[in-house]
Amino acid sequence: MRRWVGYWVNGRVSEWGGIMKEDRIRKEYEEIDLYDYVRVIWRWRWLIAIGVIVATLVSIPASYLVRSYESHGVLRLSESIAGGTGEELQQKDFLEKPLGEIIVESSKPKAVSAVSIVTLPEYKIYSAAFTDSRSFLHYLHDQKIFPAEQKAYIVEKLRKEPGLENYIKPLYAYTEQEMKNFRPTEQFISAVQLSWKGSSPELAQRMVDAMGLFVKDVLEKKIMEEYANRGYQEAYTKVQEFERSLVDLRFSLKQNAQKFAELKKIAQRVPEGEQLSSREVVSVEQGGHRYLPPSTQMVAAQVEIVDTKLTITDTERQLKINQLRLKLFAKLKGSLQEKVAGSLFDRLGEIKENFFQDKDVSNDEVLIVRNEISADFSRFEHRFRDVMRFISGPTFPQRAKPSKRIVVAITFFLGLFFFTLLAFFLEFIQQGKLREIKQGKTKRKK
Repeated sequence: MRRWVGYWVNGRVSEWGGIMKEDRIRKEYEEIDLYDYVRVIWRWRWLIAIGVIVATLVSIPASYLVRSYESHGVLRLSESIAGGTGEELQQKDFLEKPLGEIIVESSKPKAVSAVSIVTLPEYKIYSAAFTDSRSFLHYLHDQKIFPAEQKAYIVEKLRKEPGLENYIKPLYAYTEQEMKNFRPTEQFISAVQLSWKGSSPELAQRMVDAMGLFVKDVLEKKIMEEYANRGYQEAYTKVQEFERSLVDLRFSLKQNAQKFAELKKIAQRVPEGEQLSSREVVSVEQGGHRYLPPSTQMVAAQVEIVDTKLTITDTERQLKINQLRLKLFAKLKGSLQEKVAGSLFDRLGEIKENFFQDKDVSNDEVLIVRNEISADFSRFEHRFRDVMRFISGPTFPQRAKPSKRIVVAITFFLGLFFFTLLAFFLEFIQQGKLREIKQGKTKRKK
């Protein structure tokens, strides 16, 4: 029993002693490791210091290469209700009025509404044209906005990007919260936000301005093309419709005239037929009809003839108006095939003015068409000149991104980290070689 207790005590003491020894060795090892780290850093201090200083000094001129200037601009595309902006629409206006009275109409070439907006389907069509980088590069070449050096830089940058979606982004008229509170009948695009990062503030600002002009020209071209094509198609359809109506009306007039002549003959041959004014003459054959007295039918035929003549006169007037519109829109549509530099709106406006120069404006039909087309062009001019314009920017960037201080600070810490790791790596290699040398000497002694 005493021996067993002795063994147990000696074992526990040995175990406790081993634990204390391991703790002491671990502490000494940790102290040695920390000391070794400091010793390694001190030994390679010149490598770390010189490397960090060189990297920091190199980052100063390099910061001028990586930094850029960013310009922004907001180009308005739509004019909201009553000429105001979406923010000006008060919540009570939507809550107090029924939805049927709050109408946001899309602009149409046939009759451009006073509320000119770009709907979501329209924006998808238009944006496919003004976000194409190749079309934009052709536009810059034709307009000669940039000198050769800057143009080469822009071409090289955009050649790698198929589109301008990163530089031209749509701004919706209403946010999700506004859609819930205001209950507008239609969501549309109010503006586009333009941005560009360039090597100089002048380049960034001029690029945003060039993109804005490009978007305006593309929209102007698309809207005017749609106006001319749809106007021509509608005028052509109406001319065909009125010509067919005139044929039918003239045939009806001829039939009524013959009927009136026959009734007149009947009245002359059968004068006693007028005595049947209070009675009806009934056909005894199956499927027969009842007839009024000849004099009554003559009056009805005369009234029908007069009404038909008036309808023919009005139809002929509408036909002349639409024939005149068809000729005008044919000229407008034909000019779309011509590849001429400049504003398409101005070119079509000149064609419109020349078209009415040799026309008699005192003529009712000519006056109606001229006033209608002039009103359309007046609304177009308001849309292209007043609505579609920069409401913000292009801004002139004052500071570059990232700043020189940030680049130098990041380079300093990265250099310190890198060269410290390099020092430990070199120390590891050196210590490995020393161990190999010591092991070789030991084997020789043995």
